[in-house]
Amino acid sequence: MATSYRVGVIGCGSIAQRHTKAYQSVPGFHLAAATEPNTETSRTFQETFAIPTMYADPIEMLQEESLDVVSICTWHGLHAPQTLMAAEHGAKAVLCEKPMAVSLAEADEMIAACRTSGTKLAIGHQRRFYPGWTEARRLISEGAVGKPIIVTGYVVDGLLNTGSHVIDGMRYVLGDPQPEWVMGALERKTNRWERDVPIEDCCLGLASFAGGAQALLQVDLTPYSSADHFTVQGTEGLLMVAPDSLRLINLDKSSGETHPTLWDTQTESAAGSVGFKSYFHIAYTAQAQGLKAWLDGEADYRSEGTQTRHTVEIMMALYQSVREGEVMRLPLAEGAYPLSAMVAEDKLPLHYPEKYDIRDRQRRTWIHREAYDRMRADGLSHPEIMAILFKK
Repeated sequence: MATSYRVGVIGCGSIAQRHTKAYQSVPGFHLAAATEPNTETSRTFQETFAIPTMYADPIEMLQEESLDVVSICTWHGLHAPQTLMAAEHGAKAVLCEKPMAVSLAEADEMIAACRTSGTKLAIGHQRRFYPGWTEARRLISEGAVGKPIIVTGYVVDGLLNTGSHVIDGMRYVLGDPQPEWVMGALERKTNRWERDVPIEDCCLGLASFAGGAQALLQVDLTPYSSADHFTVQGTEGLLMVAPDSLRLINLDKSSGETHPTLWDTQTESAAGSVGFKSYFHIAYTAQAQGLKAWLDGEADYRSEGTQTRHTVEIMMALYQSVREGEVMRLPLAEGAYPLSAMVAEDKLPLHYPEKYDIRDRQRRTWIHREAYDRMRADGLSHPEIMAILFKK
């Protein structure tokens, strides 16, 4: 008889909707309950997904429901304490959204608590299930680009947010090598926050891995974002990675000529792609399938807690590199969030001290949306826009 797992969801925003749709499309999961403090959001979520029981308090849900799986879909600062709560209440698995944690100490607490309770800790880096990323990992492992030299990517909306996805993806396609050192640079002239966590205006990070490959990431230094795309350069080729397609340019040793190769998933679309949103849904569904297989003892999970700890360590090492003014060789000793420490130490003096959160619009308190969208369409970066708005 097939095993069925009772699922509870903490936080009922947009990410929770993606988790829930995925669970409902995978046999073996039963959505039992969810928790959301906002009455309107709670009612809409329950009606949309036919959730049997809704709670306002996650502790009450964990105490009242016998849950096998808990999806944590809240903001960054709640990930660690809510993971600990779920583990303490006997969850067999926790699927926590990214970033795993806001400090290395929090990540270690999550891993330790889940190890003690026997809870499987999965982190929501669902892009690891993109078919393009998985094929890139296979090609690189087979030597399609020779020895990997550097992976490059660029994102917007903060290192902890979209930056965490790209760092995780870079490691994934390289075969998840051990990070050895990190060097970073950042600027924070505006009082910028993201989901109640202070973040940088922009940053640049370089990480080096065992085996010699490196990863270079730009964050908020360009208005363009490639949270799902990056480029791998090797000694014998170049690989451009996307969710559902790859472009490989490598050298034919016999002729000395370069040969471009295009790979994409087979779809009914004339363009050879079903589009970003569809592949996003595919990734979430594959994430749920992977979690089910892990629970059933059939396979390991691509983004379990100890694996994702490396992503957290790289991000924290980037910040600590700025704080100490030198390359950070790993393992990282600092357990706290280095950016908060730099703010407290007055190492990042503000030109525009008014606090703003780039996710305030999710609280419906965003008052500059029209002007913001207009300037973003004109090509201005987020820090430039906020500086202009605050100056006005």
